[in-house]
Amino acid sequence: FLMMVGIQWIFSGSAARYLGKFSWAESSLVALSLTGRGGTEIIVAQIGLTTIIVGSNSPLLPESLFSSTVLLAFLTTLIAPFLMRPFVKRLQKEEEQISP
Repeated sequence: FLMMVGIQWIFSGSAARYLGKFSWAESSLVALSLTGRGGTEIIVAQIGLTTIIVGSNSPLLPESLFSSTVLLAFLTTLIAPFLMRPFVKRLQKEEEQISP
């Protein structure tokens, strides 16, 4: 779970930082907001569960992985707002310092 969040944070945060010219706090906020998209993960997992591999009678995604994917989607959706809070507070402090 933490490895998935970390990898996603690094890639999307780096893209926001260098391509979007965001600050470190802003790019971290973008990365963490992308972490809480559990609905998309569940839809993709459902497609994998119902898609049958050609020449075989087994699904593309086994039921054990489907259950793990749904649990992971639930946990990332649940934890994302709590991880975002420090970065939102930091950005609010930066805005207060900039505006007189």
